[in-house]
Amino acid sequence: MVDDTAQGQCNSQIRQRACCFVMQPYGKRPDTQTGEVVDNDKIYQSLKALERIRPSFPIEVYRADTQKYSKAELHAHVIQCVKRADFCVADFSGQNSNVLYETGYARGLGREVIVICRDRNDVPTDLKELITVPYRIDDVDHLSNDIDQHLDRVILSVQELSAERASQVRYFSKRDDIFIRDSIHSATSEIHILQTNLSTIEANYMTELLSALRSNPTLRLRILTLDPQSIFVNFRGQQLGFRENISLYRGELEAALKGVHFQLRSFGERAQIRIYDDFPTQIGFYFDDEIYACVVSATGRARDNCAFLLSSSIPGAQESFVRHFDYLWDDKNQKSVAYTPS
Repeated sequence: MVDDTAQGQCNSQIRQRACCFVMQPYGKRPDTQTGEVVDNDKIYQSLKALERIRPSFPIEVYRADTQKYSKAELHAHVIQCVKRADFCVADFSGQNSNVLYETGYARGLGREVIVICRDRNDVPTDLKELITVPYRIDDVDHLSNDIDQHLDRVILSVQELSAERASQVRYFSKRDDIFIRDSIHSATSEIHILQTNLSTIEANYMTELLSALRSNPTLRLRILTLDPQSIFVNFRGQQLGFRENISLYRGELEAALKGVHFQLRSFGERAQIRIYDDFPTQIGFYFDDEIYACVVSATGRARDNCAFLLSSSIPGAQESFVRHFDYLWDDKNQKSVAYTPS
């Protein structure tokens, strides 16, 4: 066991709460060997106690079905859950194929995985080196305490992962058009763009976006941009020097929005545009698992400011960027609407 000082030093290098993804079946299912009914949700609730097990190492425990997702995108959602995790807990009881697949993926990403099981024979030979904690169906209340005995190893793993993630940040002194074009071409599944003004998109990146969508029939594009009629256009326009003629700035936003929409209309649901009504606090491009964040300032356009490239799994990235985008995009928050030209 490491002492409290060592734990404190380690914890200072990880995010506010370490993310623990639980990989297991859901609901009540019969045990494949004994036929006894297993309440997987009760096991999950016992694992939630890890959130309170060590005040010096705060943990967020979550499962794929406890996070917002679309059934049509379930596989991609699970992958994102694994990527977001700092470490995982996997229930190997009955050798559930989904759990085994997710474990392999997590190990490939370098995540520490704690295996829980009712029978050690359910742990494949190649995974015997993983931390393994046995449990009984009729006694799961002590499961988190049993896992706690191995958390020192997990803390060190999370510390190493945090250091590795931090080294993945790349800095650009000014937004790099060539890099963005190359990233559009190399994107395999999704591109998300959050902009105040689509004039740069229309002028500099449409050729690449259209080419990528045509060559990859599974590629999805989502664009969020400020509603040209939003009251917040007044404030942003004043920052950019349109004090005497805000209508000119509104016209610039409207013209670019219509132009981009016109060129993307043939791709239907694969290329969607929504306009949001909120103060523009972020500018960014998301290419699959990478976030290209552009600095917004009151003294100039983001295209002239510095930018950073980081992995979506880096500490805080999901909370700072991805969730911000999803919040604006979500109908329920009433911050954005699908764009239809007047």
